[in-house]
Amino acid sequence: MSDAVDCLYLSISALALLLLMRFFRDYRLDKVRDDMFTLRDRLFDYAAENDLLQHPAYRRLREIMNAMIRFAHKISVTRLLLSMFLDRFVPETERRRPFDEWLKTLNDLPQHHQEKLINFHVEMGYIITRFVVQGSIFARIIVELARAYLLIRDFYLTVEETIVKKLMMRTARGWQLIEAQALEDRR
Repeated sequence: MSDAVDCLYLSISALALLLLMRFFRDYRLDKVRDDMFTLRDRLFDYAAENDLLQHPAYRRLREIMNAMIRFAHKISVTRLLLSMFLDRFVPETERRRPFDEWLKTLNDLPQHHQEKLINFHVEMGYIITRFVVQGSIFARIIVELARAYLLIRDFYLTVEETIVKKLMMRTARGWQLIEAQALEDRR
């Protein structure tokens, strides 16, 4: 009798854990989208205050943000790493570079507007990178190992932010690929 009760408790616990994981995954997706909506709203406010609503740089950045919001449920460590790996087999002339194309639209803006719009893009990258890291045990282990290394080496005060930024910079090409996929995916 005791084995049957233990099995029942184990089954109920496993089901509860699966439900919790499902709700947590949905929560994380809602959270990243909410963070992106907030960032997009701040971008809109900045563009409205500075008469940039019709400028191609603002419009393209907003298009990229909207695409990343729509595409968030498809973004993962696996997708990032696979995109980066497969990109090696694409000829240089055929590679998609949405970030580089967007940077060209900034050229006719004053320097302070360029820097502000670039900061919005960097913040978007940080939000998405944090989302991916928090959703992957593999990425989380790497971040924690890097955190321990940096704590021992340099005694950083904001280690997680530093690690995520470094990870974001090292995977910059992969994020361009994810942006390109998001822009192409109209579902």
